[in-house]
Amino acid sequence: MNGIINDKRSVSGGRPVGEWESGKVGVRWEPGRWLISHYRAKQKSSLKFTTEYPFSLEKAQSWLLRDDSKPYIPVAGCADDGWSKEGEATATCYCGAVQLAFPTQGPGLIDTFTCHCVDCKKITASMFATNFIVADTHLQHLRGKETIKTFSQSKTIASGKAMTNFFCSICGSLMYRIGEVMPGHSILRTGTVDDITLHGTKLKPRFELYIKDHVQWLCGVSDVEQVKGSAYTPRGPDPSELEESEWGSEK
Repeated sequence: MNGIINDKRSVSGGRPVGEWESGKVGVRWEPGRWLISHYRAKQKSSLKFTTEYPFSLEKAQSWLLRDDSKPYIPVAGCADDGWSKEGEATATCYCGAVQLAFPTQGPGLIDTFTCHCVDCKKITASMFATNFIVADTHLQHLRGKETIKTFSQSKTIASGKAMTNFFCSICGSLMYRIGEVMPGHSILRTGTVDDITLHGTKLKPRFELYIKDHVQWLCGVSDVEQVKGSAYTPRGPDPSELEESEWGSEK
């Protein structure tokens, strides 16, 4: 990211000072605060919109100049032992009792997506879920497997097949889901991943499901496949094509 912010003269007028993955970023000075403006094109339109975030000078510098080539693991919840290295990283529940290791590249990392279906809204207590699919042959339980509880149902699943949710029984964090219609896969939640850099890089959504159900005030992800329902073409190999590995059991 280019463009160092050092005083209001260097960024006056809101001119773009750097490139962001999903669009232009600019900053401008208002009395007592800096405003960061994030410019993106609306889906299927040349119109522009601006989202402005008030920041201190220090936060503006940090936000614009963050090095997305390096792991960024802030303290979140009760655990402080998350890690990220070439090809793999950790996902940890809020209390720290459950921790997984997963691949950050193929062939173990199958795909990445967001989902706006009403089930995902309900189960996350939010407006959508951000997920990534991992082959079970490449998923490892580092700790807390015995702490995980499950809940399964098929009533509201589009395929009619059961979807099982795997929660930490202590803090309630949803760690992953497994569907009967996709044997050999686990669907992990991006928000549990300890390395925040991965959220916007290797785990950036490739497509969005159930766009028909997204809330009106929420803009879709830029430059990804938009799907009205749940049908999509997977990017990675079928799990049956992957060899068994040592990742399949808990330490």
